[in-house]
Amino acid sequence: MFCTNCGQPIEGGAAFCPSCGAWAGDAGSPPQSYTQSYTQPYTQAAAPAPGARRAKKAKRANTGFRARFAVIPAGALIALAAIFFGGRALLGVIRYNSAMSGAAAAASGGDYAGAVELYRSALNIRQGDGRAARALTDSQEKAIRDNISEVQALLNDGQYDKAYKLGRELPIIEGDDAYDWHAGYLECLKARPRIETVDPAYFPVVSVTVAYTGGAELEGASIGVAEDGSQAQVVSAEIAGGTARIAFAARDTDIEAENREIAVSIITEDLVIPIYGSYATPAFADAALTLVTTDISEYPTVRAYFKVEDRDTGERVRNLLISSFEISESVAGGAYLAREVKSAKSLLDAGDGDAGAGINIGLIADKSDSISAADMAKIKQVMAQFADGLQYKQGDKAEVLAFDSIVQQMCTYTNNVDLLKNGIGNMATDGM
Repeated sequence: MFCTNCGQPIEGGAAFCPSCGAWAGDAGSPPQSYTQSYTQPYTQAAAPAPGARRAKKAKRANTGFRARFAVIPAGALIALAAIFFGGRALLGVIRYNSAMSGAAAAASGGDYAGAVELYRSALNIRQGDGRAARALTDSQEKAIRDNISEVQALLNDGQYDKAYKLGRELPIIEGDDAYDWHAGYLECLKARPRIETVDPAYFPVVSVTVAYTGGAELEGASIGVAEDGSQAQVVSAEIAGGTARIAFAARDTDIEAENREIAVSIITEDLVIPIYGSYATPAFADAALTLVTTDISEYPTVRAYFKVEDRDTGERVRNLLISSFEISESVAGGAYLAREVKSAKSLLDAGDGDAGAGINIGLIADKSDSISAADMAKIKQVMAQFADGLQYKQGDKAEVLAFDSIVQQMCTYTNNVDLLKNGIGNMATDGM
């Protein structure tokens, strides 16, 4: 069977030509709708070119590739990031554990400075870690303790430069609890004190001047003095402005030009800084000793006021101690008996030779009718001589009192000897 339209062979039973699509039925008429549409000129649609089909297919294939390409890299990046950050965390744990174990080993071996550095590394890896912070503080305290011990040994040998260098090696940085302490510690080590003068002019009180560089922390220090290996009494000590002025009580002796070795110690909170020096005892001369007055108001303790002067110059002798005096007392004309000297204190101001604390003295006389005119004359003479002997430049003052049935103040407290003598001269036994 062949198509009546195009002549191409058609298989039996086929309704349409496989080549042109024309109706090929052998019985009856073609469907109405087909007939009507077939009356129009028929133009077969051009079959798509094989290349176009391949391009379209390739386009669809490319679109799918891009989608797959976009999805696959994102997943890979997430996986890589997880591996990266997971690896960093694992590496941090390894480094932290390594630092902690190394620090513990250093501390157990006594290397506390090395332990501090390793604990600090562990804290840098794991900030705020309480375990590492506590261990760092503990090792730092032990490193400080060892450093102080080693520095003290160097100071005892006078090796101030080495002591300062060793002090700087402490593993302490800004922000540490011990930072301010360390700054003060180094200030003390920078002081490098030295004895400038030793003055035994007022022996047995010896004055020492110590100079130091910087070291402001020394101003709160205390002072100790040893003489020939024995501790000596510090009479006074002042530390300020790079200078320490110290007076101490030396072992008394009558031997002149005797060499003495001294060690002055500046004692801070953590260190004892020793400075070594020497002196010779001075030449001795007898002093002029004058009893000024006595006070028996607290008997049997008696206060005696003496004027002690250099026989050659007339200057007051300063800085006298208990050991400077020996006192004996004769009772009712009997033998002299040694008495205990309980204290000795200079009334002079140690800083000013022309002014001092001085003493206030009351001169009291009986002018009642029981006193004869001759006795009154003697009383006036003695009181006037006493007034002449007072040291008004050193702050002495006196008043004059006279009594019979009443007490009269003949002269108020004054340092004017003329006024005192005038008050003394006005006394009379006639009740005036």
